[in-house]
Amino acid sequence: MGFIKDAFMLRSEIAVELFSQCKNLPICDYHCHLSAEEIYNDETFQSIYAVWLKGDHYKWRLMRLNGVPEKYITNVSDEYESFLKYCATLELAIDSPLYHWSHLELLRCFNISDTITLRNAPMIWEKAEAFIAQNNYSPREAISQFNVTSIVTTEEVYCDLKWHQLLAEDKSFKAKVLPAFRADKIILLDLTTIHKLASVTGGEIADLSDMIARLNIQLDRFVALGAIVCDLGIDGFTYIDCDLITATGIYNKAMNQENLTASERLQFASFMTLSLLREYYTRGLAVQIHVGASRNNNSLLFDTLGADIGCDSISTKPYIDGLTKLFDILTIEGLLGKTMVYNLNPNDNYIVATMLGNFASEKARMQLGMAWWFADNKYSIIRMLNDYSSLGHLGSFIGMLTDSRSFLSYTRHEYFRRILCNHIAELVIAGEYPNDLRLLVNLVKGISYNNAIGYFGLA
Repeated sequence: MGFIKDAFMLRSEIAVELFSQCKNLPICDYHCHLSAEEIYNDETFQSIYAVWLKGDHYKWRLMRLNGVPEKYITNVSDEYESFLKYCATLELAIDSPLYHWSHLELLRCFNISDTITLRNAPMIWEKAEAFIAQNNYSPREAISQFNVTSIVTTEEVYCDLKWHQLLAEDKSFKAKVLPAFRADKIILLDLTTIHKLASVTGGEIADLSDMIARLNIQLDRFVALGAIVCDLGIDGFTYIDCDLITATGIYNKAMNQENLTASERLQFASFMTLSLLREYYTRGLAVQIHVGASRNNNSLLFDTLGADIGCDSISTKPYIDGLTKLFDILTIEGLLGKTMVYNLNPNDNYIVATMLGNFASEKARMQLGMAWWFADNKYSIIRMLNDYSSLGHLGSFIGMLTDSRSFLSYTRHEYFRRILCNHIAELVIAGEYPNDLRLLVNLVKGISYNNAIGYFGLA
């Protein structure tokens, strides 16, 4: 038998009781990278490799750290051998979140409780393959299994939303699948993205004003299909005042493929980010801002394999003064709305939390976003909860998200809920909060699910 027990990560009776109150709550996955097309088509997963390892850059990165050759990680020809290499990697990955996640995925999704080791790997493979075949295990099956009520998938601005439309019309599927509008590449003047935007909005774009109009057309299409969130990912951000005339000149240079200075790129990013935020907040959309990721750092692997392959890291580029300026302008204009700022570097928690507090004129409006990516491990989650309660209002926190491309990642909500319940129980045991079950249950249920539903108006 495996090591995942009922009291896993729960170190007291209070923690066990609190977890019993929230473990079966539904899941609101308000930020992920799942495929709406895969959800709609709902094809049975081809293998345990296809659903457990393929496309999961968290697991790829761990395998590289263990010295596994790339041929067993990406562009795999032998799925079984890749599976064996991952199991061999995992068996000594003590205290890694992947060690916990992977065991929870096998247990909750496939009812496999065996400890993951190279010795057990052949047996685990056979059990998983049999489960998938016997149960026709598919994306919708996984979503239903975890009682997911809402899924927000991150989409590029040029998405035609075909699959979201079909899902909206499919009354047989209970979970809401909503698109989130993400315009990072527009802000960075990515020409391929601009050309794709043109192709889905009526042809060649005349100028910057026309491009903004096309973005608004697409944004309204997203809203019509139930969009509640817009997403923005930035590395660093410096705000520089920039008017339409100046921004248009920079845009024209980019379209003519002329070299832009660093200052021009900052000016355009400032202009475009402020312009987009105005449109988002005017439509009542919540805004998620992800800061501090340095992407695609291994140029050899990036040139060979592309993005999202596990070669990203934490950036130290400044962004806090730039965001402060944006929020101040939007506050003066009466537009600033619901905002979540996810900082990838845990060292920035205090900086971001205190900045957000400057603009928190409505309950829960400004959220310190969930610890994510390199910080969604036990230690950083506990640190984030401590920092949130020290400088914010933990009872209003909207809790966990998957930020994943894997349909098995919903077990991360259990991982988070266990950590949350144990953390709160330890405060009670230390005499720092009353042992009042009514208050405690209200707190953990809110952070686990209820707060997010209320925040996004999904109740």
